Amino acid sequence: MNLLIDGSSLLWRTHYANKAQRKDSVNNNIQSFLVTLKSYAKMYNCRNIYIAWDKKMGGGESFRKTDTSGEYKGQRDKSESVVVYEAQPEIAKMTELLGCKNLYPWLLEADDIIAWLSHTLEDNCVIITTDQDMLQLITNKTSVFSPKKKITIDKSNFQDIVGMPIEHFLPYKAILGDTSDNIRGVYGYGPVNAKKLAKLWCEDVHSVDEEKLQIIEKNLSLMDLSCAYNKDIIEVNFYEWQLQELDNIKPELEIFKGLCETYNFQKILTKFHEWETCFDIPYLYSILGKFGR
Repeated sequence: MNLLIDGSSLLWRTHYANKAQRKDSVNNNIQSFLVTLKSYAKMYNCRNIYIAWDKKMGGGESFRKTDTSGEYKGQRDKSESVVVYEAQPEIAKMTELLGCKNLYPWLLEADDIIAWLSHTLEDNCVIITTDQDMLQLITNKTSVFSPKKKITIDKSNFQDIVGMPIEHFLPYKAILGDTSDNIRGVYGYGPVNAKKLAKLWCEDVHSVDEEKLQIIEKNLSLMDLSCAYNKDIIEVNFYEWQLQELDNIKPELEIFKGLCETYNFQKILTKFHEWETCFDIPYLYSILGKFGR
């Protein structure tokens, strides 16, 4: 099994949680991120962990920016983002010492990396994110864990939890648009009517009037994660190159522990044996050996 972590989403969640408790600092955000990550590794008993970040490594704009004349995410205030991301370099360093693979986009986003990984990796994948857009990536081998609802959503329970067939979900999102990304939906359509129009679009697309159809198709081109990364071969090549470079990453728990001591991460140090069990395979084998397994 593979865990695909939306690193940017998790970092923002730890930031807001610490901020609510007036404990917001770079060190607290790092420790909270690591503790939450370990809880997921333990929950799924998984050591194949990939963390995708929004930090772009290439120069220039993505197709989403150029296709919308710069409107895509154009309304966002980046000042708080600068503060939040102060923790990211050290998080990447410390998670690598746990054996996790950190990946970055060339021009796209963490969502696109996760979409590519879920398609490329052979074993089953669990995506961990609060971003509902990634529900579109659910397949027979890929599920999504919702940290807010504390449930894993897969093909078997999708309709019960989300309230529509999985094939209706992406057009439904395209009809609604996305205010957080500055993507305008079909005017006058809220969740109830968007479900009806998504059903119509899936069953008889030719009966959707031209004006609505143009908006839906434009938004689908921006929101469909299954094909966005294929729009630029450089993007895919960059993902592949990173995976090759990270292929030999192994846990280095002693170095990790030393950094935790430097930062005085007591939440980690007081139960460090749990971290060895979660991330250090040789340690785990040595423990099992004592019991004759």
